[in-house]
Amino acid sequence: MDKWLGNKNIVRVIALLVSVMLWFVVNSENRGTPDTGGSIVRSQELSNVAVKAKYDQNLYSVSSMSPTTVKVLMRGKDSNLRKVDPAKTYVMVDLTNVGEGTHSLPLKATGFPDNLEVTIQPSQVTVVVEAMEKKELPVEIVTSGKPAGGLKPGEVIIKPNKVHVTLPASQVSEQLTVKGQLSLEGAKGPIKKQVKLHVYNSAGVEMPFEVIPSVVDVEVPITTPFKLLPLQLKVVGEPANGYAIAAVKQKVDKVSVFGEQAILDHMEFYQGPEIDVKGLMETKEFTLDIPLGDKITLVDPNKANVTVEIVPSVTKTIDDIPITIIGQSDAFTSKVVTPESGKISIVAEGAAQFIDKLKATDIQAIVNVSNLASGKHELVVAFNLPTYIKNSQPQEVKVTVEITSKQGTALENKGDKDTAPVNGQGDSTNSPNPTTSPNAIPTDPGARASSKPSPSAKITR
Repeated sequence: MDKWLGNKNIVRVIALLVSVMLWFVVNSENRGTPDTGGSIVRSQELSNVAVKAKYDQNLYSVSSMSPTTVKVLMRGKDSNLRKVDPAKTYVMVDLTNVGEGTHSLPLKATGFPDNLEVTIQPSQVTVVVEAMEKKELPVEIVTSGKPAGGLKPGEVIIKPNKVHVTLPASQVSEQLTVKGQLSLEGAKGPIKKQVKLHVYNSAGVEMPFEVIPSVVDVEVPITTPFKLLPLQLKVVGEPANGYAIAAVKQKVDKVSVFGEQAILDHMEFYQGPEIDVKGLMETKEFTLDIPLGDKITLVDPNKANVTVEIVPSVTKTIDDIPITIIGQSDAFTSKVVTPESGKISIVAEGAAQFIDKLKATDIQAIVNVSNLASGKHELVVAFNLPTYIKNSQPQEVKVTVEITSKQGTALENKGDKDTAPVNGQGDSTNSPNPTTSPNAIPTDPGARASSKPSPSAKITR
């Protein structure tokens, strides 16, 4: 050993080996111990990074861009790589200095630390730029649901009812609609809301176009159901002796009637107030309250202005009015025996304009034989006359009617034996007044004839 240590060459070899061993030990420790200072340089890759375009959206739009995502390669110290926030980093193409058309432009990485080496793959994109235009479109509000308790929505009021849509020039000619949604479900009163607007194409697909204004004010009145109906007025009483009604003129002939829908559905007219003309000797104007019917909550207008024109009356004898028998049973035949002609006359009274045109066919003379047995009966005649015309004869007009059984003498004899007919009406002195019989026609001298319409279809008597 002493000889080896005394040899300079052997010592040199041993020293070289020790140096090599120390180098390996030091490098082995460096690789196994983390670099707390972050001085190690390494590479990192980000995939599918979206490309954003910078441009004036009021003037232009990007109709297409290829590619829309890129790959970003980063290289630098580990400490700097750890500072990269994917939410704040992106790749941008600057279009602020280009106009309409197709452009190939470089990409720029934004939001990355300055001391990182960043490479974008691919480094350019192809962009198609279009000019923007404005188009005015009407606003449509789509309602859904139903108000509470049978209430009905009125017409939707939109403020403003037209808006401007900013869109690419190539799409200006497309069929577009601007709509907003509004629910009426359970509404108990008027609705006032602001509604957000959206643009849809003809296929109903929402389009990403700017709407100005994007929100509109919407009002929807919620009301009781109503129906516009003719107003029917009724004249009662008679003018003074020697006077007659020439016309009844109402300023309002239709009213809006509010109430339950089921009630309104069955109404063809609305019965208004009565006009009392008793004792009138001159034309008179009336202002009458229109009453509320059953389950009717409101009538608009609620008053009726009516003018009743009164003139001196004239009279005219109308002959050969045929007598009509009603209420006859299928088991009997009935005929008028007195007068033998089966016709009578009447003295009609009214305004000259009506009396001059009056004919026998305009008047009905009616007798009611309901519940009468076989035999002869003296009965009161009920006259059905046109409106505003009356029978000026003060006394009742009576005729004799003979009732015969269709089954022969046996039944007639039985009828003779049972002299008291049903309800005690067989005696001529107890002849029924036609107005009290179930099938009677009113004997009111002013009653309307069924064979001819009244001069005013809105007035009844």
